[in-house]
Amino acid sequence: MDHTEALRDDALAAILGRLQTHDLAGSRCVRRAWHAVVDARRLLLPHSAEGIFANYNDHHRSQFLARPSTSCVDHSNLHFLPNYTEGHRKIADHCKVLLLYGDTREFFVANPATRRWQRLPGAHDDGECREAYLAFDPAASPHYEVFFFKKGPFIT
Repeated sequence: MDHTEALRDDALAAILGRLQTHDLAGSRCVRRAWHAVVDARRLLLPHSAEGIFANYNDHHRSQFLARPSTSCVDHSNLHFLPNYTEGHRKIADHCKVLLLYGDTREFFVANPATRRWQRLPGAHDDGECREAYLAFDPAASPHYEVFFFKKGPFIT
């Protein structure tokens, strides 16, 4: 018997709200009722940022900057991303909890909290260099948008 069915939504929200972001995101897959409570109460949104990623011209990959923490979670570990250790790809953009990762020809959208990623369809195989931008508003839709712009000559 599942004893969580007997809990009121506010009690379940209080319990789920104590989970770390990664675990809270995963809990949405356990039961439909949990998914509904997490989304209705917007439990994933109020978590504070653990740090920021920065791209430096003289580094091969993005650097994670954060205050010292006693947390055992390593938010800078993005080794779950494809070809991350090769060093030629960077975080091109970010929006809310998602990262846009890649180079000028191949991009991935990743969620570090859930360690899930998706390669964007092969629209970049034409040899053109592109700038990419990510748009995501989880309050409006669970879907993200990626916009590509061709790199062109600068107008002076």
